Amino acid sequence: FSLSGNLTPASGYSLAPALNYVTTTSSNGLTTYSEVASLTTSAPLWQDYITSNLQGSVSHQDTSDNSSDSITYNGSLRLAFNLSTLTEQYFKYAGSQTLALTFNYNRVDDKINPENDQKDWSIFLNFNLLSFSKPIDWSIGF
Repeated sequence: FSLSGNLTPASGYSLAPALNYVTTTSSNGLTTYSEVASLTTSAPLWQDYITSNLQGSVSHQDTSDNSSDSITYNGSLRLAFNLSTLTEQYFKYAGSQTLALTFNYNRVDDKINPENDQKDWSIFLNFNLLSFSKPIDWSIGF
């Protein structure tokens, strides 16, 4: 069973929820259950300058013999600063340079053996220099 959608209420805004449920049975009779709920959003915070992307999911996996039972949480927040409006005054074809700050979070809760629980997070600062959306004129005029 899978259900997903995508809502775009205005330019630059999007909301995409999804649900997924899978049951599999092996030849020895072991049944594995998996449920996943996720949400992805995108929105401009300051038109033409800052955009945000948020992704999150929760998944639950377990088996019929209770050998595994865990819940996983994932999340990511990205803030992207569009630098092309600043660089256009210096370069003929500035492209779409961005400076992005991304925060990721992951957690696993093991209901069978709590010693296997995991929790981690990370922060990335990315600079996208060469992402051109316009034709490039490499000629130099004097």
